[in-house]
Amino acid sequence: LTVHTMYILECAPKRLRGMVGVSVASFVSMGKFVGQLLGISEVLGTEERWIWLLAFSGAAGLLQLLTLPFLPESPR
Repeated sequence: LTVHTMYILECAPKRLRGMVGVSVASFVSMGKFVGQLLGISEVLGTEERWIWLLAFSGAAGLLQLLTLPFLPESPR
């Protein structure tokens, strides 16, 4: 996570570096919150539904992997 943040800050234009740095921390916090929310026993935290909770993370990773070829190359 630290290396990713440094990389994205180096790629961002100078006028946007502060906003990009804060957005990384914000999205990490939101991801933790959503994970905790989905893990509540009334939502997906039961023994019968844990596989859907695991698949949710896998689907998000697969979506990121599929959109990777459409992202621009690093400027440096």
